Amino acid sequence: MNQPTNKDVYEITSYVQAKVFSNKLRIKIFSLFDDQVPKTSKQIADQMGLPASKVHYHVRELAKVGLLVLTETREKGGVIEKYYLPVAKQIHIRLKEDEAPQEGEKSGEYLITKSYFRDYQEGFLQEVERKDEQKKSKKTERGHGTFMSGSLLSLTEEKHKQMVEEMRQLMEKWAQLEDPEGPDTRISRMLLSAYIQSP
Repeated sequence: MNQPTNKDVYEITSYVQAKVFSNKLRIKIFSLFDDQVPKTSKQIADQMGLPASKVHYHVRELAKVGLLVLTETREKGGVIEKYYLPVAKQIHIRLKEDEAPQEGEKSGEYLITKSYFRDYQEGFLQEVERKDEQKKSKKTERGHGTFMSGSLLSLTEEKHKQMVEEMRQLMEKWAQLEDPEGPDTRISRMLLSAYIQSP
């Protein structure tokens, strides 16, 4: 039976993997493995409130390109249950320069970025709405620790590269400080991004 690499980070370098991973539902499937517990397609479907056949298709596609790894099979009532884990805790995109999309196709980086930004935006706005509902009902609950900051900076390309490197280091620092099994642990989603604006 295959085993996950147990790495913290797996780098997607191929366009084929990038295209498979760029699907919004598949990114959500990945987020369900934050507890690092192997799951079947049926368990994932139940958790997401979706038909098992739909989720099974997406799990199979992720497994086909090595992003989900089959860790165990069990027989239950004459049915073979397949348990999966992600290949690593985090997925980073490092596409090879020579793996260009075919004419008319968007790049892997574009597809993943679009899908990930939409998923992140949806989750962030849900938390803002919950916070607003809390204020209206005067309830106090845990969570809703939303934070957003945006800036337009005038930087040289060299300073921009330095800023991006510091942002990477910040993400890595907090990844090392994770406490996945603590009683007060909550899932925090971070999305740091920066780009040099075209003239």
